[in-house]
Amino acid sequence: ETDEGEEKLLSSLLQQNEDFKKEYEILMELWQDVEYRKKDFNKERILQLIDRQIKQEQKSSSFSFVSFLKYAAIFIAFLSLISILQHKLSFEKISIPENGNISQVSLPDQTQVTLNKGSELCFYKRSFLGFFNRNVNLKGEAFFDVSKSETARFVVQTNHFDVRVFGTKFNVRTLPGQTSLVLTEGSVKVNGFAEKPAIERMVEPGELISYSDYDHSIVQHKVNTKIYTIWKNKKLHFDNFSLDDLAQIFDLHYNKKLIVKNRNIESIHLGGSAPGDNLDLIIEALSEIFHTHILQYKDSIIIQ
Repeated sequence: ETDEGEEKLLSSLLQQNEDFKKEYEILMELWQDVEYRKKDFNKERILQLIDRQIKQEQKSSSFSFVSFLKYAAIFIAFLSLISILQHKLSFEKISIPENGNISQVSLPDQTQVTLNKGSELCFYKRSFLGFFNRNVNLKGEAFFDVSKSETARFVVQTNHFDVRVFGTKFNVRTLPGQTSLVLTEGSVKVNGFAEKPAIERMVEPGELISYSDYDHSIVQHKVNTKIYTIWKNKKLHFDNFSLDDLAQIFDLHYNKKLIVKNRNIESIHLGGSAPGDNLDLIIEALSEIFHTHILQYKDSIIIQ
């Protein structure tokens, strides 16, 4: 039932897009192992078309099993093509460059996602049956405010583990060799951890769980969640933060190590706000608060 324009589009995609071509070939080869729900297709109409073609064939020559296989192959190819095109047309990939802006994304189920710079979120806007299956894949960092559902769980897939929830708020950060999750509200189930059989952990509000590729370690403990979600705002809001909290912020969000040489300020707690995208201004403000000189040296920030 394709017209000339659609045939040209398919031919072009197969020639120019290797991923599309590979997926098309795999689906064709593995068709016998894939079960499609009957309601996805107009079964009666397709059977009528096949029956009409068979009768026309019988008028000119006797119908053979070879002829039946030919029509069956056409039917299978048609359904395979429907599957491929539907998935390609519904696939969504949102990428934020390193020098871009933190972005808000609203998913089809009204889940709100805040994507950090240098991050990528992939998902299908609708499945083969026409609805959003609440499965996403994340590279980088994102904060999820998942819309509640009693029946359809929401899954965040990463290289190291999957996060499974029905409605909650949490932050996921993926780095080469390490992935972490911080839960701010609700409860989540985390499983996978690149282990066989897969390990499964429950995470409670205020907890961090992380997995490292280097030693296959799983760390789970209580944290100050505000430290891990502070990146969402254009400003850093300090809520009675200690120097240890400040050190974690520099490490997590600026890849800098804080070194405190001035012991007189160790008991100071910070309040207020500072621009989050300008480290120089943050250091200048801290220098005024501590009444001391702060030095940046390579990957370190030194409070004299």
